[in-house]
Amino acid sequence: SAIKLLSNRFPDNYDFSILNNTFTNNSGTAIDWTDSTDVKVKNNVILNNGWTGIALDWVTNSLVKNNTLINNTGHGIYIAGLDNHKVINNTLILRKPTTTYGIYFGQSGTGYGADYGNITENYIDNYYNGIETAHCGYHNITDNVIVNSANRGISMRSNAICTIYGNHLQYNHENYGGETSFNLWDNGTHGNYWDDYSELYPLAGDNGIIYDTPYEIRAGITEDGYPLVNGFWSSPMPNSTTLITENGAYAGHVVNIKWNRALYAANYRIYVNNEYNCSTNETDIDLDFKSDGIYTVSVSVNNSIGETEKSSEITLMMNVTPEPPTITSPTSPVVTSNGYVSVTWTPVEYASKYNIYRDLEYYTDTTNTEYNVGMVVGQQNITVTAVRTGLESDHSNILNVTRYQVPDSPIIMMSSPINLNQDYLELYVWWYGGDYGNVYANDEFFCTIEQVQFPIITFTQSGTYNIFIRAANDYTESANSNTIVVNVDIGIAPAKPTLLTQSQTIDTTNLTISWSEVTGATSYDVYVNNALNGTTTNTELEIDFVTEGKYNVTVVASNSSGDSPHSDKITITVDIDTGGDPDGNNIIYIIIGAVGIVAVGGSIAVLKKKASNKNREPGLEASKELQTDSEETISDGAEEEQIDNTLESDQIDGEATDTNRYEELEEIDETTENNLVDSEENHERNSEQKAEDEDTFESNEWEE
Repeated sequence: SAIKLLSNRFPDNYDFSILNNTFTNNSGTAIDWTDSTDVKVKNNVILNNGWTGIALDWVTNSLVKNNTLINNTGHGIYIAGLDNHKVINNTLILRKPTTTYGIYFGQSGTGYGADYGNITENYIDNYYNGIETAHCGYHNITDNVIVNSANRGISMRSNAICTIYGNHLQYNHENYGGETSFNLWDNGTHGNYWDDYSELYPLAGDNGIIYDTPYEIRAGITEDGYPLVNGFWSSPMPNSTTLITENGAYAGHVVNIKWNRALYAANYRIYVNNEYNCSTNETDIDLDFKSDGIYTVSVSVNNSIGETEKSSEITLMMNVTPEPPTITSPTSPVVTSNGYVSVTWTPVEYASKYNIYRDLEYYTDTTNTEYNVGMVVGQQNITVTAVRTGLESDHSNILNVTRYQVPDSPIIMMSSPINLNQDYLELYVWWYGGDYGNVYANDEFFCTIEQVQFPIITFTQSGTYNIFIRAANDYTESANSNTIVVNVDIGIAPAKPTLLTQSQTIDTTNLTISWSEVTGATSYDVYVNNALNGTTTNTELEIDFVTEGKYNVTVVASNSSGDSPHSDKITITVDIDTGGDPDGNNIIYIIIGAVGIVAVGGSIAVLKKKASNKNREPGLEASKELQTDSEETISDGAEEEQIDNTLESDQIDGEATDTNRYEELEEIDETTENNLVDSEENHERNSEQKAEDEDTFESNEWEE
């Protein structure tokens, strides 16, 4: 509370007041005064507080006057317990709908009622009940303006005699109510202004001030004997309203139309398809539509000042068959192991619900546009229909769903390891839920078995197999079964390996060759140009190719039963870039016995042994002195190469024991030989011409 006062009792001559304050946006009651006497609350502004504006509980001799209370969530003025209270000339306005009271007189927590009050000249607007008195009495309720009450203007519950006159009651849902005892509703000369009087008593006469027919409160018991012809409060223009009834489709022809209560409304005018239909002072009405169709409805608010604009329209569809929805998700067909499929479809205007079908048989219904549809194992077609006013649309598009069951893991009921000297194994295996079994050996698919208790699997190679099984259907596999180890020795050589390394050109003499593992193999032989290069139990081997050239590589898998065929070959080209002579004087020597083949700047020539050592060919910028029995040096610029005529395994001579290399040297095609002969003849002619111009010629030089 903004102010909470407790047990403030003062001498009779002491004046304790709360005057001229503003209380706003407090979470509770603005002024909360308890167990006090001689209290005055005057000229305060109390706005937007979380509960009651002014609360006096167990207080006597209070005066609440000239206060303005607007938009407080609870009651405007609340007085309970003890006597003698005056509530004069306060303004109480509520702008949000609640079930609270403008001014409340009633019992305190101790059960004592607040008696002997004067409630006069207050303006009370838009509360649930304008003035509420309960279990108390002897009040004078006079000259108040009470308007726009959602329930009652004045509510009298279990009260002793109260006098009520001079009040202006207008635009209330009910002007009075709760009368259970004898109260006086006039002072003997004039009573109250009731805005519904002319509607209730259309034949009554008047003298311009008082009607001649009493306004009945309780039939045969209480009445206002002097109802006023004119009120003393001038109404403003009414507020507009909004419809509560929503757009929709409806069965039958009668629809109850509801709207929100508007301030200062004398009555409400209903329009159908923009034409006036009827009026009422209630906030709902039953409209009877005589035929099927689509209708718009709106409502305006009316009083003696004027009529508001019509509310926003609603659209009603009367007995119209809806269009079918469209299933948008998931996309058909669906294959799943789940027990449910979440289906979504397009909304249909004004549909009250959707029916879901499986294979055209009703399954369930929902008001949403999605549903988790339960599926049985197998294939089913799901469709959806829209229902509106009891009429059902055609079926939607079909969603085809296949639900499969994930099989249980098989159990191999055999001891491990198993040693076989035959090429087959009878399995003792069991599983549930799969149509067949997939057998895996060493983590790779091996074969498929039928769902029988003793299936047979066949081996084509010796070796050690780690066997497990997965139960399967056309959609999925189970988890792995237990694993058994099977050692197979059936005298079968391994299968041909597959080289993983690809054919390639390298700029170094070393390369690691790798291949796939072969079941049953105990070792692998690696061949280079059909000669065994090395043996390993691994699936890779590093090869030293020694010199430049092209090398064909294959691998053979072996075990105790024999060797596999050679793998498919790969070709490794060793090409080491040494830089060379940028002038083109690069030299390649191939020595066969005492004959040399020399490439100089792209030309090929044959070297022969001569007796002289003079007049070296100027085009060969190198010493080419070769002795048959010794190791000579041939230099090309900064490079030197040692050539030994008694070449060992890595050199080439006429007596080389490596028949493969010897055969390669022998395979010089006819075109190459012709080119060598032509080159020799041309060079001899050139040498003779040059000899005539040379002063010195070394006779032991090689002649080209």
